[in-house]
Amino acid sequence: MKKSLLIVASMLALVACKKTAPKEFSFITNPFIRAAEVGSGPQEFGFATSGTWTITWNPVEWVTIDESQFAGKACKHLGEYYIIQMTVEPNRKNEDRSVEFVVHSEGKEHIQKITQLAPTLPREPLVFSIKESGKDVNAMEGGEYSFEAPEKYEITVKASDGWIVLGNIDYEKNLVKFSVEALPEDVESREGKIETFLSDGMLLGSLLIKQTR
Repeated sequence: MKKSLLIVASMLALVACKKTAPKEFSFITNPFIRAAEVGSGPQEFGFATSGTWTITWNPVEWVTIDESQFAGKACKHLGEYYIIQMTVEPNRKNEDRSVEFVVHSEGKEHIQKITQLAPTLPREPLVFSIKESGKDVNAMEGGEYSFEAPEKYEITVKASDGWIVLGNIDYEKNLVKFSVEALPEDVESREGKIETFLSDGMLLGSLLIKQTR
């Protein structure tokens, strides 16, 4: 009888051990896709493993991470995860970008891939307007003006004509300052524009300028 009880107790202990032992290696989420419109801030990924582990990666400038997190021991309990934290900058370029973290554990490599999508584009090129209330960008006497493009895009700016002079440009806030020369006396009218382009050269939008006597 005692021998039977010992066998049953051993079996129960084995079952209990199986219930509390960590699973095979698993990520909480893999891969992880992040929208570009979300502002910069903390991001994380997690995993469970029954063995000791280390992490390697190829650093990218848009991810800041404390590499002291890159080594650890086996998970002790079922449902226990290690959480790796980082700070991710918003993606302003007109292309997706990715970073990979390789977790080395149990003699295998497990890849966590984080993909950051390009910003959502407008259906048609934008038409910008000047910021200065009450001022006419088309005035014959010219003047100094500014306009803004959405901050979520990385842009370059180009004026179509020499009489439209680009000034200081804040490429973080996408604030474009410029001036327009006065309409020459011997010219009845003229048209020009300032165009903004995305990082891949695609047209984002324009500010149209037309001076008429």
